[in-house]
Amino acid sequence: MPVALSLALVGCGQTNVDARMKAYREQQVRSLIGEYSQARVRGDLLAMCVKSNLISGAYVDADDAGSAEAWRARNAQDCRAARALYAPEAADRRAPNAA
Repeated sequence: MPVALSLALVGCGQTNVDARMKAYREQQVRSLIGEYSQARVRGDLLAMCVKSNLISGAYVDADDAGSAEAWRARNAQDCRAARALYAPEAADRRAPNAA
């Protein structure tokens, strides 16, 4: 009986760890989206480029492929805009559909 109880408690512990990791990853995504929103309000194109990349990665960590892909697309747009502002000569040399 003690072995069965121990195994059951180990399983409960893993469930608790999984729930905590999920909550942590969700909080990380919310925090990064908040930072992205602040950068957007400020019109900080470079910060938007960086933050959208971090958000995409956070969604990958959270096993949310659809949201990660949506943020990768947004990241491409944000970085294209930042490149056009801060390095227009580099943006001109890139292919029209390159991120």
